[in-house]
Amino acid sequence: MHSEVYDVAIVGAGPAGSTAAYYLAKDPALKILLLDRCSFPRYKPCAGGLFLADDWQDEFENFAKISGSIARQSCHDFHFYYNKRHFYHTPNTHLFDVVDRTEFDAALLGAALLRPNVSFRQCKVERVKEEGTGENRYYRLISAGNEAAARFLIGAEGFRGVVCRSLGNHTPRINEYGSCLQYDLECAKTLPVSTSVFFSWEGELGYAWIFPSVKGYTVGMGMVGKTASPLPVMLDGFLDYLLKEEKVPASFVKTRLSGAPCPIYVVPRFCNERILLCGDSLGAVRQLTGEGIYYAMKTGQIAARCLIEKKCGLAKRYQKALQPVLREVTFVRRFPPTVVAKVLVRLFMGLVLLALKSGFAEPLRRHLINTFHRMNLLPPRSHYQPV
Repeated sequence: MHSEVYDVAIVGAGPAGSTAAYYLAKDPALKILLLDRCSFPRYKPCAGGLFLADDWQDEFENFAKISGSIARQSCHDFHFYYNKRHFYHTPNTHLFDVVDRTEFDAALLGAALLRPNVSFRQCKVERVKEEGTGENRYYRLISAGNEAAARFLIGAEGFRGVVCRSLGNHTPRINEYGSCLQYDLECAKTLPVSTSVFFSWEGELGYAWIFPSVKGYTVGMGMVGKTASPLPVMLDGFLDYLLKEEKVPASFVKTRLSGAPCPIYVVPRFCNERILLCGDSLGAVRQLTGEGIYYAMKTGQIAARCLIEKKCGLAKRYQKALQPVLREVTFVRRFPPTVVAKVLVRLFMGLVLLALKSGFAEPLRRHLINTFHRMNLLPPRSHYQPV
């Protein structure tokens, strides 16, 4: 056995991993190692939306500690579109904040590292090897010129990382994940400062968005499966449309173009008696909206609490504790983005638009906005109320 074996190693130091480390450190007997291939601060492609952000301080202790030190852009004006057809507007309603993921992720990691029993190592874990037997069983994390060992693992390294694959999850095919691409624009904001989401942009499965950010806007899209046009071409067309509609000012600087794959399904195998997956590695991204930061932190928190509670029966307890989260993020269990799927989505949206013209229009609009923003799932002492 290695001379130094950590109690828990967490692969991935983003919101899921940092939150897991923060809560694990509440047990002073545990020695915790965070590993990430990047040094922090580091850039993360993401729109940075914190839905129902005013509730987060009550739900996440680590967020409460950093909330006063990070910049946030509050969003109070929200527009919904089906492709280019506007169908709902919520004015003067605070629904979410937008953060800079470079600053946000570094702050969460910093909060975890203030704990004396948490340490950080920059390395890319390339292989996981199980060694030992019985109570002496542990995992060896192997990277180029670096090794670590731990009795328990938390996989939080993102989309289908090495810990996820070590549980037997296959590399996803093109119709089993989403692709996101976004521009960061630095500019003055047009008034009123609003947020817009365009479902099924150009008839594809997914949506395009424009979110106000601290320094301007993020303009992006997330689509599932193969698109008719390359994503960069679609994004440039979307930006041209926003300029024409005066949703962004004529003068701006594109400070960054970035993209990343995004999970759309929870992985089949997400735990055993010594390994837990959380965040993107688990596939904890809400299918309806692409929301991931909240679920990353929530699953990291749950993983830590299950490990601290007791080690016996870990897999069964984690599966049970995750059920409310899995229900929230899963809209359909399997829905390959074929031509048939796109036709069905268009049919569904057509029926929705017809219903919006009927006597059920206002109740349906309220249901849509409450579902999209998780306002149908508010905690008992929430700062929000359904529209």
